[in-house]
Amino acid sequence: AQAVDDSIKHVFSFNIPTDTTIYIYANYGGLGSPTKDIKVKFKVASELVTTYNDNHDTHFPELLKNSYSIENNEVIIPKGKLRSTPLKIRLNTGMFDGIGNFILPMHIESVSDNI
Repeated sequence: AQAVDDSIKHVFSFNIPTDTTIYIYANYGGLGSPTKDIKVKFKVASELVTTYNDNHDTHFPELLKNSYSIENNEVIIPKGKLRSTPLKIRLNTGMFDGIGNFILPMHIESVSDNI
């Protein structure tokens, strides 16, 4: 429901260079629970940076490509569950100069069985 009304925002502050992991989940909504596993594939969507900044009157640059890694861009919402396994995004905070805000635009690229 949150993704329909507004984008999800996470704000992180780092005092010392240390690697950090962010977890993102896909959720199942609607009546009941899934009757089989659902595969959800995420994608970094660089093309959304300008749209986001224009819509929110911001000027966030995209997170530098070498400052993060995504372990696997596909997660599973298990049969009978409402939340997926985590998508792990590892931030290499040593790549930041300590100043500024950045954006990592992501969207769901595909979902199994046209759900």
